[in-house]
Amino acid sequence: MADHATDKARESLQQALASWPQWSASLVEKPRLINALNNGLSHSTYLVSSNADHFALRVESPESRALAMSKNQEIALMESAGSLAPEIVWSDHRTLVTRFIHGATWQPLEKLEVLCQSLHQLHRTHSKVARFDLLLHCDQYWQNIHKLFTVKKHTTELFEQCRAHLQQTLQQYPEQCLCHNDLNPDNILQQEDRFVFLDWEYACNNSPYFELATIVEFYALSDLQTRQLSSCYWQGINTEQHLTALQDFRVVVRFTEWLWLTLKESELTGLCESKLQTLLEQQGKS
Repeated sequence: MADHATDKARESLQQALASWPQWSASLVEKPRLINALNNGLSHSTYLVSSNADHFALRVESPESRALAMSKNQEIALMESAGSLAPEIVWSDHRTLVTRFIHGATWQPLEKLEVLCQSLHQLHRTHSKVARFDLLLHCDQYWQNIHKLFTVKKHTTELFEQCRAHLQQTLQQYPEQCLCHNDLNPDNILQQEDRFVFLDWEYACNNSPYFELATIVEFYALSDLQTRQLSSCYWQGINTEQHLTALQDFRVVVRFTEWLWLTLKESELTGLCESKLQTLLEQQGKS
C-alpha cells in the first residue's frame, strides 16, 4: 500500500510538471525537480525550478481532504489573504503549485509586533466562508475513528472529557474570524519585516484564540512568552482574561490534534495524548 501511494505521488508530480505551459508564471522551459521539501502525513512538497524561478509543488495524499477543508475553499482563502499566502500559479484536484518563499522559520519571539500585525490582517480579512462548527468537526473525526479502529475505554473517556471542555469553551468564547488553523513551526515563514503563512488546507472561520493557542502549543512558548504574545496581539487590554481563554484553547488545540493523529495512525499520537492529559490536569488545578 505504501509503495502504491508513493507511485501515485510520483505520477501526480510528473503530471504537474508536465502541465507547466498552463502555469501563470510565463515560463520558457519545463521545471525540473530540485529536492523534496517535506514528506508529511497529509502531503509531500517538492522544490522545483525553471531557470531562475522556484516553486513549491505540493502533492496531496488521497485521503487528506477527508480531514481538511475543500480545495476550492483553500484556494479562495489564499487569494483573499494576499501577501500573507504564497502566490498560486497552478492547481488541480491533487496538486498545488505556488511561488517558493525564500525565508526562515519564525523563532519566538522575533519581530513579535510584525507577526501580530500579520495575524490581525489575516483575522480581519473578509471572506464568504460560513461559520465553522468545531464541535461538529471533532465529532466527525470521532465517528471516523470508530469506523476504522476498536476504541479502548480510556480513549472514549478522554474524548468525552475533551468534548465537554470544547463545548463549554466554544459557548464561552463564540467569536470567529478567518483563521489559518495550522500555524505550526513549518508554516510561519519570516522575510525581514514580512510574514507568510504556508499550507492553508485547514483555513476557515474559527476563534482567534485557537490561532494563538496553536502558536503557544506548537512553539512550546513559556508562560512569559505566552503573556508577551497575548499582550502584543490584544495590545495589553484584558490580559488576564485573554490568558485564561488561551489556556482553555490550548486544550482544544491538542484535542483536535489528538483526533487527527489518531486517524492518521501516527507514531506521535501517544505523545500528543500525554500533552493533552497534562493540560487537562492543569485545568483541573486552576
